[in-house]
Amino acid sequence: MRSAIAILAVLSGSAHADLNWSVHVGGGMEGGGGARIVKAVRPDGVMEAGMIVEYINTNGNAGIGASVEAVGRLTPRFEDAEEIKADGMFRWAGDDRRFRFGVGAGIRLLTPRDGKAIQGYDLIRLDMSGVLASWKMAPAMPQMSFEGYVSWTFGCYSDSYDGERIGDMKPARHDIGCVDSITSTYVVGLRTTVSWR
Repeated sequence: MRSAIAILAVLSGSAHADLNWSVHVGGGMEGGGGARIVKAVRPDGVMEAGMIVEYINTNGNAGIGASVEAVGRLTPRFEDAEEIKADGMFRWAGDDRRFRFGVGAGIRLLTPRDGKAIQGYDLIRLDMSGVLASWKMAPAMPQMSFEGYVSWTFGCYSDSYDGERIGDMKPARHDIGCVDSITSTYVVGLRTTVSWR
């Protein structure tokens, strides 16, 4: 992620740069084969918080971006767990920059409270945001905006993990494949964006 931010920062120094840094928080639903890992009824409620950095060439509407997000779930098994997702994206913005879209893919790392991290993949990630309000404190300062945000992620897990320990018995080893753990997540939330143009 640091490399992605550094690359975007260099690009922003060129002519016609449009560099945006956004922080978002939202909630939604997750369903699919991930139930094999969480051992719970699906769908499940999720909360998500993260950030997106993007570069759009102002000579056009296309660009690149990267995101990092932390995901929390209502499932009791994950009350002390954390999932981190990191995605690379192709970005597109309308001419007036009020609407922004992204499509990409990446990786995810899920850590149950009673096991090691389980690796997975974001096979497809889509997101869209629309500006609700924007302002500048001064002409030379970056623009601030408050936005509505929606995203959809289609992914899976592919790894091995240890089951729950029972007494002195060695925990059973479980193998998870993408075919068995397809999951789909819908999130709606709010975003705050700082734009340098």
